Amino acid sequence: EQGRVQVMFPAADLARDEPNDNQNVESESILAKKEETFHSLASWLADRPSVEDAARYSGGVHVVTTVAPVVGTGGARPMEAKSEDTIFGKPLATVYALGDGQTVPIPVLQCVDFVMSREAYLCEGIFRISGRQEIIFRLRNAYRTATSKVNLVAEQPHEVAGLLKLFFAELPDSLFPFAFYDRFMDASLISDVADRNARYTELLREMPELNGIVARFLFEFLAKLGAHQETNKMTPTNLGVCFGPTLFRTENPTPDQLLRAPEKMVVEQLIVSYADVFQDIGLESVDGATYKANLSEEARKKPEQSPSGSGS
Repeated sequence: EQGRVQVMFPAADLARDEPNDNQNVESESILAKKEETFHSLASWLADRPSVEDAARYSGGVHVVTTVAPVVGTGGARPMEAKSEDTIFGKPLATVYALGDGQTVPIPVLQCVDFVMSREAYLCEGIFRISGRQEIIFRLRNAYRTATSKVNLVAEQPHEVAGLLKLFFAELPDSLFPFAFYDRFMDASLISDVADRNARYTELLREMPELNGIVARFLFEFLAKLGAHQETNKMTPTNLGVCFGPTLFRTENPTPDQLLRAPEKMVVEQLIVSYADVFQDIGLESVDGATYKANLSEEARKKPEQSPSGSGS
């Protein structure tokens, strides 16, 4: 197919390059495991978008003609492109202005409600294991307006989890704004836990009010998720690895920042100390995902809309 390389690993060829001096070195079970691994790798490679598709995603094209082969079936499925006709990729303030007064964006509410109500929070590696990219992009594109609701009932936990991460990853300015990056990183180094938590709370209050409310909602959810770490294997440390680079970004990351990824420790600390840090930030609760915190009059003012943020 155009723009694709189909990777096939015939079962008969798996042992072709094994050592010839001792044909009994590997047992049949080991060879079977290798076969399974090869086919899993082939399927993973086939599911990834090609270079051409990636270019189409970044250009916001609505139709993709390239087709990804399905390894082992001889079939093919279309890969949906990244659309700009969605609230994904728009600033939080714009999403709020285009909505009905809902402070937490509907995709975030729906994803959290899915995970909590379907007991998907018990799914092992819920945010660590990647969902299928073509499904995540299809769901992303379905949120065409700030009031759009998408039926997620038939979806799988890892795709919905991937959709939640994608919403925050595509914010033009991260949930914890660029201007606060260094201050949060500095706060994470405070050795006294009480002093560190107090500094985090102070920084959250200095952030745009809408960002603080959404952060409070998200971290209540992550704290609830972490409470089931024995089952889902999502410890605060693992959640920090999954969400740190998404929630805390800087416009010009240094090589040292990219190497150390200090933001993962901040996320871990905020999850562990959620009750102390966020006690006066936002209102209501994650349970039931009916969340509409009160914004101040200043925060409720409609920002001027650019053409890219006008929605549909």
